[in-house]
Amino acid sequence: MSNLLSGGNPECENPSPPDDLRDIDGYFPIEVPDWLWWLLGIIILAALGYWIYIRFIKKPPPIELTKYQKVVRDLAALDTNQNSKDYYLALSEISRDYFEAELKVHALDRTVDELMPALRAHELVHTSQSLLIKDILERADLAKFAKAEVSLEEKKRDQAAIISVITEINTAKEIKEAAERAKLEALSVEAKEDEE
Repeated sequence: MSNLLSGGNPECENPSPPDDLRDIDGYFPIEVPDWLWWLLGIIILAALGYWIYIRFIKKPPPIELTKYQKVVRDLAALDTNQNSKDYYLALSEISRDYFEAELKVHALDRTVDELMPALRAHELVHTSQSLLIKDILERADLAKFAKAEVSLEEKKRDQAAIISVITEINTAKEIKEAAERAKLEALSVEAKEDEE
């Protein structure tokens, strides 16, 4: 009873080890070779270096602008405060370059009178758009060749109008191309169904 009150266990006073238990041999440290620590350090440094490169050094690839986006950017960047001749020379060249590249109309080496029938005949250009283009290009010719001065308000109005016309033409072009793609996809689906 005194063992129970003192906190001892009477069955454990003379413990005898069972036959299937072995004595604890002690602590055996796991030995990690030095080369493994070096390898782990190199991997961590490489990962850190790669993260720094991606985060701070590597530049994202440049965004490739379409012809339309470049033209709108260039037209919007024109300085309306420069003299009329230089302003309209740039405006005319940018606009004509767009017509030649996107509408496949010879525009750079033609006069306004030679260019307008080709623009009017183009399916993407409406009559009102061709009249506006003619008005702007004639004013550009007056500024370039007759050294006519154009007011700042007219320059801004022409800049906004040509951007608007080019945007409308580009939208019509994209709609036409999307319709053609949809038509081709529908034809290819029909051809696959006919084969089955």
